[in-house]
Amino acid sequence: MKILLALFIALFTSAFAQAAKHEPVPFPEEVAQVGYKMVSGLLRKGTEIPSGCYTDEESRTVFSGHQKGMNASILFGPIGVIAANQANKAGGRERSESFNPFAGFEVEDLVEEKILAEFSANAVGVLVEGQSERTLEFCPYVILNRNEKTGTKIYILCIVELKREGSSKPLWRTRFYSELPGVFSDADLADSDEVAALCEAPAERLAWAIRKAVTMDFSQYLPRKVKARFAGMPNNGLPFAGAVVDELGDFKLMRMVYCFPPSYTVAHVDSLAFSDIKKFKDKHRDAFLAAAAEPGAEGSD
Repeated sequence: MKILLALFIALFTSAFAQAAKHEPVPFPEEVAQVGYKMVSGLLRKGTEIPSGCYTDEESRTVFSGHQKGMNASILFGPIGVIAANQANKAGGRERSESFNPFAGFEVEDLVEEKILAEFSANAVGVLVEGQSERTLEFCPYVILNRNEKTGTKIYILCIVELKREGSSKPLWRTRFYSELPGVFSDADLADSDEVAALCEAPAERLAWAIRKAVTMDFSQYLPRKVKARFAGMPNNGLPFAGAVVDELGDFKLMRMVYCFPPSYTVAHVDSLAFSDIKKFKDKHRDAFLAAAAEPGAEGSD
């Protein structure tokens, strides 16, 4: 049992370390032009979605928020955790088979359309068709975070990797989340056409966030503690350290360095609770401050 426990701790620590390697760092400044393509298979299920989530790859939907018993399972060691993880995944699979409003929804097509429109309007020449020495790969998903008491939250996730031609190792890798404000009942999500229409706006904000990050075009750098119902979590119980780097109407673009997993997240102000943060250790602070479009952007020690 001690050997199993040590193995579990090692794997658990490794998962967090792997996620930390891909915090939202500045885009490589020497890269001014890239190719692009939509891909599959970039989601790292061991480090990028919480334990017990179920992913339906056919519809590119991640089911979360249904997980139960994970805390109690720790009392039974690694075997208990593994058993609870498998049981929760099975529950998510059953949930997806009985109710998946995104079955048949082409999230890849929607995200590609919005990304190309955003770059065409605001960063002409950055994305180019055809072969290129460097390529941005986009891998989108829909996340259904279902809480039986508070309803379902919807997010669009896009994993983005910058690859050099001939290499599988990314030069730059970041996750982007875009929230659909509000919570929804199963009845709200019964009409697949209405659900698809609901995703138009968050997909546009997702593309806006990606373009902002790729071009390092931010209006501010404001460290804050952020409390929200982040994708993959059933509630908003814990605050995480991050920095607000831009705004779009009532939506905040946050660079969540100390969230799991680290990411860029776009969320409505009504979904967020901010508080001051005394210390925010960020080795890339100067790069983000320099990128801020408005002089005098606030920083942190």
